[in-house]
Amino acid sequence: MSRPAKSVRLTVPFVAILVLALAGAASFPAPAHDDGFTGRTATNSGGCGGCHSTLSGTATVALSGPASLAPGATGTYSCVVTHTPAFSGTNNAGIDIAVKTAPNGSADAGTLSVSGTNLMKSGLELTHSSPKAMSGSPSTTSFAFTWTAPATAGTYTMQAIGLVTNGSKPGVWGWAAPLSILVAPATPAWAGIWLLPSSARTPGVNAFWTTDLVVMNLGTGTATVNLKFLGHSGTGVAGPEQTYTIPARATWTFPDVLASVFTLDDDWGPILVRSDVATLSVQAQTWTPSSGGGTYGQSVPGFSVAEAIGTTPKAIAGVRQDSTFRTNLVLANLKDSSATVNVTLLLPDGTTATTRTVELGPWGFSQLGVERDLGVASIAGGTFLVSSSTANAQIAAYASVIDATTSDPRSILAR
Repeated sequence: MSRPAKSVRLTVPFVAILVLALAGAASFPAPAHDDGFTGRTATNSGGCGGCHSTLSGTATVALSGPASLAPGATGTYSCVVTHTPAFSGTNNAGIDIAVKTAPNGSADAGTLSVSGTNLMKSGLELTHSSPKAMSGSPSTTSFAFTWTAPATAGTYTMQAIGLVTNGSKPGVWGWAAPLSILVAPATPAWAGIWLLPSSARTPGVNAFWTTDLVVMNLGTGTATVNLKFLGHSGTGVAGPEQTYTIPARATWTFPDVLASVFTLDDDWGPILVRSDVATLSVQAQTWTPSSGGGTYGQSVPGFSVAEAIGTTPKAIAGVRQDSTFRTNLVLANLKDSSATVNVTLLLPDGTTATTRTVELGPWGFSQLGVERDLGVASIAGGTFLVSSSTANAQIAAYASVIDATTSDPRSILAR
């Protein structure tokens, strides 16, 4: 948007800067001005070219400041204008700045405010109130300001355009690289993290397995508890989540947790449990009705960070693979960074039957069958040694020994 022009004698250095151009904006003001104009920061606009020649690579403009803010939060930003080589005489710079809902968009977002010198508010944008002297070679100066994020979460774009002159046209100008700002609620500072390595809502052999999750708050105050389903794809990043408030000393049971909490029809994989307190007990039972009445099931513990496997090996003893039992090894990553897991299957006499390296992505999951994945068809009384070669890794691991006749599983934990 342009404003009515005012004539000024070119007896002093000046700067004219335009920021956050509106798409399809109208004509440029022709005379020079000591204060600035708005509406020209979009890279698909004419920029400052209507008054100050074509774009020159000798003027650079750079925005800096927080790339993420909570809704309604205020961040401190700066815009640096540089000219190489410096003009002879006094170099002056001007600037115009705005934030849009999309790159080169027309809708403004949040609130820009002046915090430094030589700036003023013009509509919803900031522009120079008078030319700002530059110094050094290359010549440089900076403009300080703040931006208050809107209440609506999303990604917003800060844009700017700057002009450098010594009081004589044409001067040189350039656009800043847009600064993308993510507005999202602050991530809570979790005091406790647990990982349930497996949960299910899926058919098996003559069965349909579901998981009941049990969370008990051992503390004397309420606990905020976040449940996030990580899935079994191995990436562990995407997945639904829900947050609950559990009173002190209370035990909450989430029956058929994948359906009741995450509204899933058929899936399986780890569940991440996070809380603002460290005083939780996390357990689960995965079970199925028996055709003869009653149920079959398996207790699955939630692993805390303190119980996780790192670079020091832990043993899972009692592995069995034959015509009557089969064994699966479950591995899950408690961290949002990748980890390498080393698995060694030992025979009862301590010799090595086989080894395997597994790469787990952030919050990643893997399940290895002794015969299917490790190629060992028969073993009785074997032991898994599990460790990670990744510094500071946190791995949850247990073995599931399954009766081939009844499909009844039992858990063996790492020690």
